[in-house]
Amino acid sequence: MTFLEKELEDFVFEMIKIGNEEEFEIRGFDEFNADATYFRQLALGSYGVADIVGFDLELKKDKTLKGSIQVFELKKQDVNKDTFIQALKYVKGIKHFLEREHDCKYFSIRFEIILMGTDIDTNNCFIYLPDVFSEIKIYSAYFDPLNGIKFKLHEDYCPTNLVLPNIGDLLKKVTKETHD
Repeated sequence: MTFLEKELEDFVFEMIKIGNEEEFEIRGFDEFNADATYFRQLALGSYGVADIVGFDLELKKDKTLKGSIQVFELKKQDVNKDTFIQALKYVKGIKHFLEREHDCKYFSIRFEIILMGTDIDTNNCFIYLPDVFSEIKIYSAYFDPLNGIKFKLHEDYCPTNLVLPNIGDLLKKVTKETHD
């Protein structure tokens, strides 16, 4: 069974509103932040409209804005490099807004990007992003006849036709021996 992007967004946002962490885990999604305030279809001016954004921010006495912001980009089809670039545009828009609108001396904000779709484009190098940057999560959503919509986290991607070079000699050259 396939579902529309709006149906996926409806489902995710409804789960967020209910705030049942156990239900998220059962469905394979562990990115829920109970302390965040979430918005749907957040208009970011020239930067576009983000599907879902969660803010968990605190303004400290020293005028430092601290916390985390989650940016969700959902697709009815493949999550691909364009999905990631679109989410980056929303992150930039939010940063721009915060820098312009808040009377802060410093920012200490962790941005998380959560990409979701019914499939993942594995023919592009973007699939390796979660292995390098922990702030990026890629999920596929699928319909389980018994449990409804479920999610699969994609990380540690490895090509099916993997061929590794012999790097033993290189490792010997770059590895220092210590005698502790």
